[in-house]
Amino acid sequence: DRDVTGVQTCALPIYLGLVLLLSKKYSEAEQVLARSLKKVPNDMVVNRLLGRAQLGQHKAQAAQATYEKAAQMALRTRGPDLAAADVEVGPMYADDGRLDQAVSVLETAQKEAGQTALLPVAQRNLAIAHFKRALARMRDPKQSDGALEDMVEAAKAPKGTLTNKEMAAVECGEAIAALKANKIQQAEDAWEAATKSGGDNACQFK
Repeated sequence: DRDVTGVQTCALPIYLGLVLLLSKKYSEAEQVLARSLKKVPNDMVVNRLLGRAQLGQHKAQAAQATYEKAAQMALRTRGPDLAAADVEVGPMYADDGRLDQAVSVLETAQKEAGQTALLPVAQRNLAIAHFKRALARMRDPKQSDGALEDMVEAAKAPKGTLTNKEMAAVECGEAIAALKANKIQQAEDAWEAATKSGGDNACQFK
C-alpha cells in the first residue's frame, strides 16, 4: 500500500514478533524478528525482542550477543533503555560464571532504571548476582572479605525484593562468610536475622 510508510511496514512484523513471544512461540518469533532486523539492524527494541526469542529456545550464546548489541545501542540514550537491556543480559553473565561483569552491568541497570518498573527487577537481579559471587569467593580463603562484602550487599536488597526463603539464604551466607572472615559478632547478628526471615531451621544444611 503506497500510503503505508516504511516505519509502519517495519512495525507490523515487530508487533507480530511480540505477539509470538507472548504466546511462547519462540522459534516463529525469532524468524519474524530476524527478518525485521535485516531492515533495521540497529533497532534496539528489535534486538531485545530477538534476544528474548533466542533465550526462550535456550540459545544462550546467541541471546547474550543480541542483548549486548541492544545494550551498546542503549548507551546513546541511557536511562530506562539501557536498564532494560542490562537487567536481561546481567543474569546471563551470572549463569555463565562472569560474575564481576554481571554485578557491574546490574549496578548500571539499577542506576539507570530511575523510578520505573525496571528498578525492582534490577535490584533483585543484582542481589542474586552478589549472592552468587559471594558463594564463588567463599571457595577461596584469600577472598573471604570480598565474599562477606557481597553477602552484605545482597542483604541490603529492599524489603520484598527477595522472598523470605531467599533472604534467609543470603543471611545464612553472610553468617558463614563473617565466620570465615573472623567477624564473630557480625556472624551472630546475621544468624539471628536468618532465623527471623526463615525460621529456627533456616541455616540447617544437609
